[in-house]
This record gives sequence, structure tokens and C-alpha cells, in this order.
Amino acid sequence: MVRFDAVVLIETLLRSLAAVTVRQADLEWNDTSSIRSS
Repeated sequence: MVRFDAVVLIETLLRSLAAVTVRQADLEWNDTSSIRSS
């Protein structure tokens, strides 16, 4: 159970980190695209 819980926790953290990274990348891309268009 301990190992299983640890794996689930790690997967959850990785997914959260990936989601945050994608959001930051989208925000940065939107900022650069908006600057170029303006």
C-alpha cells in the first residue's frame, strides 16, 4: 500500500507540474503573439 500510494502521489505531482508548465508556455506564447500582432 505504501508503494502504491507513493506512485499515485508522484503521478499526481507530475501531472500537476506538467499542467502548470503547459499553462505557463501558453501564457508566454500568447504574450509574444499579442506583442507581435500589436
